[in-house]
Amino acid sequence: MKRIFIFSVTALVCVHILTSCHKRAGEIKQQVNIPEIKSASAIVAENGKFYIAGKISRFIYVLDGSFAVTDSIPISSEIASDLANGIDKRISGLCFTRTQKGNRLLAIENGYKPGSDSAYLIEPETKTVFPFSLTGFYNRFRDLKIENRVNFEGICSYGNSFILTNRGNLNFRKNYLVAVPHNFYQKQDSAIFQLSKVGFNTDTSVFMGISSPAYSFSSDCLLLVVNPEIKPQDKAGSSKIWIISNFSGMSGMSAINANRIIDLEAINTQFKNREITGLCIQHEDKKKYQIVLAAADSAGTTLFKLDLYKQAAK
Repeated sequence: MKRIFIFSVTALVCVHILTSCHKRAGEIKQQVNIPEIKSASAIVAENGKFYIAGKISRFIYVLDGSFAVTDSIPISSEIASDLANGIDKRISGLCFTRTQKGNRLLAIENGYKPGSDSAYLIEPETKTVFPFSLTGFYNRFRDLKIENRVNFEGICSYGNSFILTNRGNLNFRKNYLVAVPHNFYQKQDSAIFQLSKVGFNTDTSVFMGISSPAYSFSSDCLLLVVNPEIKPQDKAGSSKIWIISNFSGMSGMSAINANRIIDLEAINTQFKNREITGLCIQHEDKKKYQIVLAAADSAGTTLFKLDLYKQAAK
């Protein structure tokens, strides 16, 4: 029997207190604009380096700890022709995974449009790229009652599994976390996966869509970026970070809500009207997460290093 996690009135009040009564949930420690990375769509940190995929790019960029671009990894030579033919080849998720041949970078496309079912397994040191298709797995997802609403906007490692985030929209107001085994791309026709609907929405003019999951093994929390999608006549809302606590006990439940909701604009007005397209955890201690947020804009990509307090400062 599926378990359903239901917030009580008390829990909702607690969320409200956390998001409105505290004056400060975090602070920006560093802000850097990188013009050469056009519209970042995913970011991951590993061994003191950052790996960033651009929305319209055939490269994954490698940055050092100061956000200086030190290298790039070519992943496809067909981006321009794909875009001309209406195929969105955007990398929407990056994470590292252990394989028999060592640590590899896994890059996935979102599956939202025809032809965007590709994935890449990358050996960063040698820049060796192994492209493959995720069509088999994505088609299994499309065959569900979710009916073609495939829009995987992020992936992260969680124990022996990956967590993928499937973002909804104004016409399909449902977000899902999808848990799959690490070898799902090798067993696409048979790999078991679990769906958990996540989030709640009460404003009919706004839908809050999830992306960019990051799991903290130290605190057993899942962090999500949440961006508003609005009707044309309405004002844009601000991006949020949702935190799901005790995630190991929640994973696999058919419905999950965030324990804490952080309004980024309330932290700093630099986040006003910015779409956050990537999140990764660089470091954490008992008091805070040190996270990096990527924001896509006309000037390229802006990266924010942010201290996110585990207990918001008054």
